[in-house]
Order: sequence, then C-alpha cells, then structure tokens
Amino acid sequence: TYGTNLPPLKNLWMRLRLWPAVQQYLIQRVQRSAREDASRFKDYQAVLVAGGDHWSGRALGISMFGTLGAVSAQNPRVFAYPFSVNPDIRRYNTDVALRHAFSALQSPIITRDTTSQKTMERIGVPSVLGADCVFLLEEVVSKIASRSGDAQRRVLLAVTGSGKRFEAGVRRSIDRLVRDGLRPALLTTCEIEDGDSIARISQACNVVVHAPVTWQEAVALLKQSACVVTNRLHALILSALGDVTVLPVTDREKSLAFAIDTGLVIRAATIYDVEGHVVEECIRNAEAIRTQLRGYVQRTNRELQTAPQMAD
Repeated sequence: TYGTNLPPLKNLWMRLRLWPAVQQYLIQRVQRSAREDASRFKDYQAVLVAGGDHWSGRALGISMFGTLGAVSAQNPRVFAYPFSVNPDIRRYNTDVALRHAFSALQSPIITRDTTSQKTMERIGVPSVLGADCVFLLEEVVSKIASRSGDAQRRVLLAVTGSGKRFEAGVRRSIDRLVRDGLRPALLTTCEIEDGDSIARISQACNVVVHAPVTWQEAVALLKQSACVVTNRLHALILSALGDVTVLPVTDREKSLAFAIDTGLVIRAATIYDVEGHVVEECIRNAEAIRTQLRGYVQRTNRELQTAPQMAD
C-alpha cells in the first residue's frame, strides 16, 4: 500500500475533533502522490484487496483508503476479501467520506463478523455478512497432527500487545497459571509485531516461546494444548478448525467479535483477567466449547460456499 507520514500534533487534532478533516486531506494526498505509480494496475481484470481491519485507525486507514483511491482511479474493478472494520473508524472519518471511499470497491462488500456489518450499516455502506476466508482451510487443518508432547494442563498463550502494561499483564497471568499447577507456554504468530515483547516475557518468566515459521506449525502447536488463550483472530480461527479449546481475550475488536459470533461465554476482557480458575473452567467445559466452535465452523463454511460471487 501507499502511505504518508502523519502530521505533528495529531492528538491535538483529535481533541479538537478536527481529525476527520485532516485524515481526508491526507488520503487525497496519498491518492495524488501514488497516481502515476498506480497506473501499473490499469490492465488487470481484477484487483483484490486483503486488509483485515486495516481500514480502521489513522496511519493504516490513510494508507488503505489512499491506495484504494489511487488504484480504483486507474482500474475500477477492485474487490475486497471479507474484512473487519473497527467501530473507531467513525472517529477518524466522516460517514460521508467513508461512503465515498468504500464506493470504490465493487460489490459485494463482505464483512467477516456481525460487529463489522453493523458498523457498515451505521455508516450507510451496503454489505453482506460472510466469514474469514481462513475457514476454508478446515479440511487441511484436520489432517495436521499435533506436535508431539503431553497436552494435559498445557496452556498456550498466543497474545499480542505493546508496552510495559501488556508485558506486565502477561507475566502476571503466567505466574498465576504456574501457581495453579498449569503449564503455560508462549506463541508468537507475528514476530515483527510482538517478537521482542514475547522474548522479554519468556526470559522473565522462564517459559518456552514458540515462533513457528509456517501456519501449519502453528496449528500443530495449538493442537498440543489443553487450552489456547489468545486475542489473535487467526489463532482463534485455527483453534476452532483444529478442535482446540479456546479462551478468547477480548481486548481487540476482532477477538471480541469472534467471541460474540461464536457465543463463547467464557472469556477474559484483558490479559489481566486471565486467571487459573478461568482457564480451569475452560478445560472443564472443553467439550461444550468445542461443540460451539464446531457449529460456528459449519455455519461459516456454509456462508462461504454460498457467498455472492464477483461479477463476471
């Protein structure tokens, strides 16, 4: 994607409620600066955008919408994979600007959770509810064997965050899990984002940290766990596909949306709420949790198989 540096005093603009105007100006600046380079996209039959919830926020939102505007001006056949939008997107953009920006995407615009769909409805952008494309890997995931080892009372923490408060929260949770006779380990699914933090936590708590190179290795590790504690959407999805018990940490909009859509009632609001007795409750109710997840996987696969197709 094409991007730009954020201006100084960005928090002041937010406090004065002027940021949406600033963001719109920066999006248009990206479009203008990328116009010539984006001409490379003009002869493709289709351009497909994969963005997670990158439409949201300031820097990422400017980059995504600026890129979309630059590319669609050269080639209107731009489509998006199912994506999420954080409700905060409306803090950084006006609804009018969002409707104009999303109009550059060809229909159907498919959201991957009900929270995102409701946000799009409030903005006034027509969308349909779908599911994350990763659910299509169900058959492949079912054939991946768990990594050798004893899964009993093994708790895999696949959590991400930043700053001293995040690291302190993870260390506190690990200490409590060990105190309660559980066997915690750490998993990073994106070392670029959280590798340094996870390494410091591992050293401080003397627990093993796994940094798989492939998603298949990650699945094997997830399957070797009595419970997976995570705020990573794809760790939640791959755990569901792998028939693994999960405890969602709902401090991120995507993990909260997953918990809501699956109906999982045992959850932790933050990493500070990950206590031994909560994990024990998950382990005791493992079959019920996995049954709920299986039902959700079946529903999402039906939605993906019957989702509206791109226009010919």
